[in-house]
Amino acid sequence: LVILYWVLYILLLHNYLYMDLFLGFQVIFDCNFLVLRRFLIIGEFGFAKCLADVLRYKADLRNLARERYLKGNKSGLKRLAATIPGIIAKVCALWKAHRRIWLLERKTFGLETMDLRYGGIIARLKVMKMTLNAYAYGKSASIPEFEEKDVMLYGEFPKVVGLLSQNVQSLNLPHK
Repeated sequence: LVILYWVLYILLLHNYLYMDLFLGFQVIFDCNFLVLRRFLIIGEFGFAKCLADVLRYKADLRNLARERYLKGNKSGLKRLAATIPGIIAKVCALWKAHRRIWLLERKTFGLETMDLRYGGIIARLKVMKMTLNAYAYGKSASIPEFEEKDVMLYGEFPKVVGLLSQNVQSLNLPHK
């Protein structure tokens, strides 16, 4: 990993050295330092990894739960509810990475809004786990949220034909 950092540094330095004639060495050094600080010290790659990790599990969680509920698959709902603590841990890691970047780049003002949003996500995941378990273990007769028909705000999404056609959908919105 350290070697990767140095390779990245050398590549960035090489790209900025061509600008030496116009900008001077101090500006080049400052640019490299800011870029390196942003990606290596602050860890934006870590934030992106955490975000992708959360979205990988959370993005389709409700759809999977509703599908299993409508099929009456209580064991599938139990398994899905068992994955939620792991998703909560991933959201907490994302929150910490986002917070670290925020505190290095900005003042603390506005941080409480971000904390509330992440706390809301975590609370909703806990409620979802309790709701799924209550239904799966027979403590609840139904899940009212899943009984309602989905509202298609943007219309039906046409299927994409091609290599990724099983898991990719596209949205065609008219341009104004």
